[in-house]
Amino acid sequence: MPRGRKNQGKTATIKERTVTVYVPDIETLELWKKKAGNMSLSKFVVKTVNDSISGRGVSREMVKEMELRTSKLEAECKRLREREAELLSKLDAIYKELKLCVAKGAAENREFDPYEINRALVEALKSGKKTEEELLEIMGASDNPEALRALSRQLAALMDFGFVEFDGRHWCWIL
Repeated sequence: MPRGRKNQGKTATIKERTVTVYVPDIETLELWKKKAGNMSLSKFVVKTVNDSISGRGVSREMVKEMELRTSKLEAECKRLREREAELLSKLDAIYKELKLCVAKGAAENREFDPYEINRALVEALKSGKKTEEELLEIMGASDNPEALRALSRQLAALMDFGFVEFDGRHWCWIL
């Protein structure tokens, strides 16, 4: 009587069905053995690969859990975007109030005389950002030192009262 297991038709083809797998490191091999539990490593690899190919590697519960988590994260992102917009709006309001306070403080220290401001200067500033050179040209102050001083006084007054601001290169009407 032959010893060992009964030949189930697989022994003759075992070399044809052999696949050698090289794992990247010993830790991976140990992890696979641990995951396999009581199952042989060969059967574990075959089962895992087949599950992955057939899509059974991810359960429906896992998919539903991921979809639920994704929807919660999307809702949280939406809430945070709304909160950001609200805070930016409040910050803008505070910035405008601060500008008004600065203008009011400047106005308390000095009276604003609209007649000392050239209408062409105001219209030029209201039409968009202007460089000092452009304003000098508009006011005809490029060759006239007195006109240059007048332009400087007018811009200082407009800035003191919060009508214009200077960003280092351009003058801009802000009201």
